[in-house]
Amino acid sequence: MEDKKHWWSSSCGRIEFELKESTVDAICHGGSNDHAVEHESNEDYLKAIFAGIDPMILRGVIDEMFADITESELNDHESNLERMLWSASWEIFDGLFDGGEL
Repeated sequence: MEDKKHWWSSSCGRIEFELKESTVDAICHGGSNDHAVEHESNEDYLKAIFAGIDPMILRGVIDEMFADITESELNDHESNLERMLWSASWEIFDGLFDGGEL
């Protein structure tokens, strides 16, 4: 059985992709999500998605998403990819929890 996928788009629409439900489930739990995000970001399908994301576009999206982010944090592309994965997972999770489909 194939893993169900959920569409996600940044609020500005500059980045969009599908996440597997198993990815969302692995990341979205109580407590720290850092290890789950790091682990999931190594999945082949996510590596392929991440490879197609322009670092400068991602930097702008992350800057809009996280008001208190520093310049040095914004310059870390790998961390920005993980921030985006974390945020996208929780947005999808919240949409599913509320009974909606994103």
